[in-house]
Amino acid sequence: MKFGKQLELTANVQWRQYYVQYKKLKRLIKRVAFEIERGQRKQEKVDKKSKTQGVADLPRPPSVTSFSSSDKSLSLTSSGKSKARASQGGDESTPLLSPQVDLNLDNIEDAKREFWDMTNANIADANEFYRSKVTHLAKIVKDFESMLRDEDKASHGHVSSKPRTTSHEVDRGFAGIQDCYDTLIDLKQFVNLNHTGFRKIVKKFDKTTGGDTLDAFVKQLNHEEFYASHDIDALLERLFSMTSKDKLEAGNLEQRMKRQQGGQDSLLRKVKAVPFVISCVLFGLLLAIPIPG
Repeated sequence: MKFGKQLELTANVQWRQYYVQYKKLKRLIKRVAFEIERGQRKQEKVDKKSKTQGVADLPRPPSVTSFSSSDKSLSLTSSGKSKARASQGGDESTPLLSPQVDLNLDNIEDAKREFWDMTNANIADANEFYRSKVTHLAKIVKDFESMLRDEDKASHGHVSSKPRTTSHEVDRGFAGIQDCYDTLIDLKQFVNLNHTGFRKIVKKFDKTTGGDTLDAFVKQLNHEEFYASHDIDALLERLFSMTSKDKLEAGNLEQRMKRQQGGQDSLLRKVKAVPFVISCVLFGLLLAIPIPG
């Protein structure tokens, strides 16, 4: 399965705008390829024109005819003058061809710059979204840990300035950390999909441009906050210290399945809309054909 399809199927629908904009970046790579091709066509025209001019400027071969001694003297004199002119004006530093015309280099660089601007903006969005999610989830985990400590103190007869936590509040808090667990799993997938997507799209860019930016880019990518951070694993460990993984996974299975189904339905609507319309049109045409007899 191509990565673009995989991204459509597995991405959290509600977070779609914060994932790598893979399709948009592919379109920008196509623009780079188009500008490079335009430059190559211009270069071919320049080369062809230079060759044509070179053939036209070649000296014509002398005609083989009989001539008198006076003609020979005149010819040699003319030849000497030609050599003198050549020695005066024949500077080797003078280019044989006129400077090359604009080979679309500016447009190529603009297209490349647009690709990198969008890539860097995508990474910044991923970092900001990751940071905001982790901060929110860390607060949920901390609040539930505090709730459990208060409950434990109350059960052992300790007096607390805070009102005692009811079982209903504990249940509600537990439902909250089940949501938190689901979000952390989605966030982990968000991290991996983005890292893979950015790496793949820059690899495509290098293949198109003949560049060699992937290694340096991946080194930078590995240090980006959304990928280098260990916050997800740390929060998961804190959750597992409070309850079992099975209980966390069982909590919101129905909601998780609905969310995944929503993503698949969204993709099916995109993929099957055109074939469905064509099928309806063909079916209507078949009904319109009169049956003989």
